[in-house]
Amino acid sequence: MNRKYLLRKLFLEWVIVSSPFIYSDIKYNNWVFFVAVAGFLVAQWYRAKAIGKIIAWYEY
Repeated sequence: MNRKYLLRKLFLEWVIVSSPFIYSDIKYNNWVFFVAVAGFLVAQWYRAKAIGKIIAWYEY
């Protein structure tokens, strides 16, 4: 229940999940998954905002 490192944790999760897709895009010169990886990054940002609100409810 700590918001201090929430963005770091979600960014690390994004890197771990997205790295195979980024690697395959670069290795095979196929740029299909970059849109999905960017969308996942935006989704993680919105997820951080939602998790922050939930944590704020329980801090009171």
